[in-house]
Amino acid sequence: MPDRPLHDAAATAPRRTSAHAAGTWVIAGLVLAAAAPWPAPAPVAAAAPAPRVEDIPDAVGQRLRAWRSDLNVLRRELPQRHPDPFTRITRAAFDAASDGIAHDIDLALAGDADASGLPVTGTEPATVDAALWLRFAALVAMLGDGHTLLDPAPAGIVARPLPIAMIWLDDGVFIHAARAPLRAFIGARVLAIDDLSIDEALERVSTLFPWENESARRQKAPRWLARADVLAGLKIAASAEAITLRVETAVRAVDDPVDAGEPESGLLVIHPDDATGGPPGRWISHTEALAAVPLALRRPELPYWWEALPHARALYIKYNRCLDDPDHPFDRFVAGIGEAIDRGVRDGTLDRVIVDLRHNGGGNSQIAQPLIRALRERRAINRPGGLIVIIGRGTFSSAQLNAADFRRSTHAILIGEPTGQRPNAFGEIRFLTLPATGAVLQYSTKFFRTDPDDHPSMVPDIPLPSLSTDFFAGRDLFLETALTSFVPAPER
Repeated sequence: MPDRPLHDAAATAPRRTSAHAAGTWVIAGLVLAAAAPWPAPAPVAAAAPAPRVEDIPDAVGQRLRAWRSDLNVLRRELPQRHPDPFTRITRAAFDAASDGIAHDIDLALAGDADASGLPVTGTEPATVDAALWLRFAALVAMLGDGHTLLDPAPAGIVARPLPIAMIWLDDGVFIHAARAPLRAFIGARVLAIDDLSIDEALERVSTLFPWENESARRQKAPRWLARADVLAGLKIAASAEAITLRVETAVRAVDDPVDAGEPESGLLVIHPDDATGGPPGRWISHTEALAAVPLALRRPELPYWWEALPHARALYIKYNRCLDDPDHPFDRFVAGIGEAIDRGVRDGTLDRVIVDLRHNGGGNSQIAQPLIRALRERRAINRPGGLIVIIGRGTFSSAQLNAADFRRSTHAILIGEPTGQRPNAFGEIRFLTLPATGAVLQYSTKFFRTDPDDHPSMVPDIPLPSLSTDFFAGRDLFLETALTSFVPAPER
């Protein structure tokens, strides 16, 4: 039950200003034309004004008709294919939002661009696609099912990344990676986008994707904030001409290699062409300033791996994706873990096993069953403090089911953050390509229940904060707690 990631890219060189002395920088970026005001008003009974269809290019009109046709397909197929689509919203609310989109497309086709709110005159079809993709995505997101969404990747519509990547921590939204010329801003806290506070910006982008709890919103929203076309389309940015980020640089995660001279302007202008990954240089993460990359962030390309930690009398298992790697079959992986545990218990050198699920977005929940079974059957490990499972906002879909299995069938202690999915949730996804536009709808086909009380998230036994001071210093409080905070094994 995967949740597909988004990807970020691009930038230009930073310029220092006198504002830096006060701990504040301003960034600006140039992007494509913004989409129309959003969300659309509900349909009205008044007839559309006299057509001015000569103002709409033929190619734009074709795209409008394509989206209008696919809206009918979406309204018909999604309620039929989803097992129970109207658990978080009413059918009436869904229909009203659909009618609003239909009404605006019809106005645009009738020639009234201003009333429609859609960019249909003097523009390219791609601009119309972007505007209506945002509207369709928000419509699907209304269902509140984390597995049911409009996929932005196949159509390539929402594809204008900023040259920075952000993360939402307990104490704010921070830039944690950037193109090389913007490395000085890694560690900076984002305060506002244009004149809009970061809190309001987060509220607006949170309409574009489904989120079942606050952990999921914190996980996903920063990815959408790093897309220039989204910021313009949702009017987070005042126009399509420039995007300004106001940030604090109280945290300096990476040294600034740029000349320290004071330029004339306090703005860094990011040109659209620079977002394609050419001259601006490579991506730099906050981890490049650390003496050592935190253990949990190593080898992210592997679906699973383990490492013995003799100094802590522990064995650490990182489970990144719920899939069986043909180059390293999971049964052999579990066999190796079992041998290491048995040897450590026999030699008196192993007290605990830590299973880290915090970055696992799902896949096939059955893959992990041999591991859960192997740990459950080893009594020296399967005890409070002997088996620790780390969960977090990125624990989603099949990984959420695996966390529930650990809690239900072992003596594991769960630590970390609340998970990014409800314990009772939809999954088992399928896909529907909308025929006229090529947009891809991902939808759930099955409901999974693991919590009799239907909590909004799986809450760990020991909740832990995610703070910028820890994050940018490379301190992994979750793993540190797992290694040091429990009673060791009794004498054997």
